Amino acid sequence: MGRMQRKRGDGQKRGVFGGNPIRGHGGNGQTETGGGEVKKLVLAILPALLWIIPSAFGREGSSGTSSLFLLGAGTRAVGMGGSFVSIADDASAVFWNPAGLARLSYGELDFSHVTLPEGSEFDFAGVAYPTVSAGSLALGFLRVGTDGIFSRDSRAAELGSTSFSETEILLAYGYPLFKFLFVGGAFKVYNQSLAGYSANAAGTDCGLLFEPHENLFLGLNAQDIVSSDLQLNTSKESIPRNFKAGASYLWPLGQSFWGMRTAVDAEKSENAPVAWHAGAEVSYRNSVFLRGGYDREKVTFGFGLAHQRLGLDYAFKPQPEGFSASHRFGFSFRFGPSVKERKQSGLEKRQRSERANFLRANRDRLEAYRSQAESFGTSGQNDSALAYVRLALGIDPENEILKKEAVRLENLVRTEKETKDEEALTLRLRQEAIESAQREYSVGNFKKALGHLEERASLGDGEFTALAGRIRASLDSAKGSLDSSGWRAFREKRFEAALAAWEKMAALDPADTLASGRFRVVAEEIKISDLLKKGIADFEAGRLFSAEQNFEEILKLRPGEPAASSYLQKIRSTAARPTTLENLQKDPEAWRLYNEGLSAYTARDYQKALEIWQGLLLRYPNNEALLRNVADAKKRLQ
Repeated sequence: MGRMQRKRGDGQKRGVFGGNPIRGHGGNGQTETGGGEVKKLVLAILPALLWIIPSAFGREGSSGTSSLFLLGAGTRAVGMGGSFVSIADDASAVFWNPAGLARLSYGELDFSHVTLPEGSEFDFAGVAYPTVSAGSLALGFLRVGTDGIFSRDSRAAELGSTSFSETEILLAYGYPLFKFLFVGGAFKVYNQSLAGYSANAAGTDCGLLFEPHENLFLGLNAQDIVSSDLQLNTSKESIPRNFKAGASYLWPLGQSFWGMRTAVDAEKSENAPVAWHAGAEVSYRNSVFLRGGYDREKVTFGFGLAHQRLGLDYAFKPQPEGFSASHRFGFSFRFGPSVKERKQSGLEKRQRSERANFLRANRDRLEAYRSQAESFGTSGQNDSALAYVRLALGIDPENEILKKEAVRLENLVRTEKETKDEEALTLRLRQEAIESAQREYSVGNFKKALGHLEERASLGDGEFTALAGRIRASLDSAKGSLDSSGWRAFREKRFEAALAAWEKMAALDPADTLASGRFRVVAEEIKISDLLKKGIADFEAGRLFSAEQNFEEILKLRPGEPAASSYLQKIRSTAARPTTLENLQKDPEAWRLYNEGLSAYTARDYQKALEIWQGLLLRYPNNEALLRNVADAKKRLQ
């Protein structure tokens, strides 16, 4: 990961393992571009990020030293000399270049371990998961630590041993902005601990990955472009920015079992010269890998084995003079179906659903046509009955019963209307549909009116279309007016009036799901209002357990609801103050649990009594009676 150079507040350089900086570095898959909304968001923030990155080069600093985390993440990249910013195709991309996460095809776990000089150890663990259309998420953890450090006072007297550790946690996201351009970012939290002192800081990374030509990749990662300071006791350190840029090429070897990738990176940290990294990876059957590289005047190498979804890796890296070389071991595991498989599964599921819906709709239409045909036939309207039988045959052309019924009706119609031609029949059917539609329209039954017109759509003309347009406009106007009335009543907290308006809107157009969504909004608001009233009443009556449950339920429905959040803070503040037995008596649930613990204690079930009282202490941490009882129960158990 090449970053986190830190500057001491007093301007003095802070060495790592005797003043010698240690560096190292870590890559798999590709996803296609995702949803439009995510792309719009990334396009909106990308110009700002591109402005921040160049301006970061101009930040001044007092002095800089290399970070412990320059050891890098994973094992693969170390074997390639740390030239990984333009590859970043495995879970270690959370560190090397978060934009590379967008190219993952599978979920992936990655872990590596290395033993360092002076008994120190460095560990990395990362997990990444690509979504189908919304980019990829990853979580990374890095830690370097040393135990058994002997400390002395100003007179060289031994003060005993202590320990030192630095930890970094990363939450990263990568997104395929286009098929050839990937972006990513990471938020990081640092922790430094030494001799009982601890300090925390945060930072932000921003990465780009560009494929200008097939198999050629260019990468950029700006690390700690926004960061805070670390202050350990009286020593204050800032986190310098670090920039890596690189290129890699995947050499096409035709149908051969062999594959090869080469890469080169340049790294520039504040107040430090440019560091160069180069590396190569050769693979056989995508199962055996041999790696070599150049990392700041040192030659590195490594190898890896892969079987199905499991990978094992090793990397060797020389250390500065006076220190033994480091041997890094790691493993990785890909999990879950690939993005392509999930897309195909989703497509097949949608197709099955659409097919089922189509068949179901056809069955419903067939039954409706047969019912209509039977109704018209009973009333002597054989022409209309015949029309519906023909519609039914259009759905089920091989139905023998329908065929026979169609022949029978055709003969009847021919006999009854020998003097009428097809034009007269069409005119009558059209007129029936228009009259039925106008009749329903006049009494406000817009959907029924449109239904009459849609049933005869194939017979329609200009008058047909004009009437349908007027009906739809009236329907939309009526729905819009009722929706506005509902929202007005809702904003005025007249929920019953809002429900009544939206129920009328649903009655106008039962197929419209907008009204059902409005019902859920009102139901949620009513529920939140009721929970708030109950919670306030419980709080004022001293029933803190019940009040807390009500307020937590509100926050599940509406995170951040101010009144519920305020009361929860009051409850927890109240619980944190010293309390007495009288406070427990005012809280029915707490008093019940307290007495339950007394019953268990009386029955000599001290363990159960201890568990109950310790649970109550979570709510009333400073209650004198509970503290005495817990202490007494522990003595009994001893």
